[in-house]
Amino acid sequence: MTDLEDERHRGARANAIMSDPLMIESFKTLKDNYFDAWANSLPTDTATREHCWNMYNAIKELEGQLDSVIKTGKFADRQLTKGV
Repeated sequence: MTDLEDERHRGARANAIMSDPLMIESFKTLKDNYFDAWANSLPTDTATREHCWNMYNAIKELEGQLDSVIKTGKFADRQLTKGV
């Protein structure tokens, strides 16, 4: 398997993960829960607030990483299709 084929395959796998209804629900639930916990915490409870904010951002970072793999896979597919 060439590097481009590998990237295309990884992109397809990442797309399957991000398109899965259970994963969509899970990401939304986690982000909502952490954001709500952060928003409803006391301003003086910095440990809880920082934990919730860090977890919320970690989930967003994971989504961003998977999105990056999807985009790279689509780019690789276009290159393979065009024979570049």
